[in-house]
Amino acid sequence: MRVGVSGYYGFQNAGDEAILEAIVQEVRARGHQAVVFSNNPAETAQRYGVEAVKRTHPLEVWKALGQIDLLLSGGGGLLQDKTSSLSLWYYLTMMGLARRRGKAVYVFNQSLGPLSQRGERRVRRALRGVPCYFRDEGSLEYGRGLGLEVHLGADPALLLPSAAGGTRAQHGGAGAQVRHRGGQRQPAQTGRPAAGGGPRGGGSSPATGLR
Repeated sequence: MRVGVSGYYGFQNAGDEAILEAIVQEVRARGHQAVVFSNNPAETAQRYGVEAVKRTHPLEVWKALGQIDLLLSGGGGLLQDKTSSLSLWYYLTMMGLARRRGKAVYVFNQSLGPLSQRGERRVRRALRGVPCYFRDEGSLEYGRGLGLEVHLGADPALLLPSAAGGTRAQHGGAGAQVRHRGGQRQPAQTGRPAAGGGPRGGGSSPATGLR
């Protein structure tokens, strides 16, 4: 399985790079390949041993989205428009393009907000039907108020099958099980939250709940 990873990567931010490292390790450990959308794809590819794509190159992004099996959008504080409405537009657009390509999309290990009223409308519209895994209770409740499909958790093992088949939960680990709906894999809501990462720009090393 080829797993696309979209976030604030390739900007030399310590916190975000720590999140990416944890995601890549989990993806690789379960026998899959990470494809990272990065500001500096050459550096990202060398540092993590992954395939990396220039995140702002339209043709490369469109092609790569067609070659992945699912897209993880996160982690960090991406879904906010306090610092930049353009940033929010970018991440929602990435998810929208992946869905147009017929790919499963998950909001993963993210916080939600702050959002303007316009931002709330954009998030509500763009994320309708997208499973959203938030890393804190405040974001969970905020997302629920916007009518999103919300879950609490931050472990990529909840969403990824092992090479032998089945998720970690199906092999006796804690977390969500995976069910199928409409031909796509969908995670059931987990009753046990995993720890989340630090906000984008915070520079702290996050705990992602990986084991």
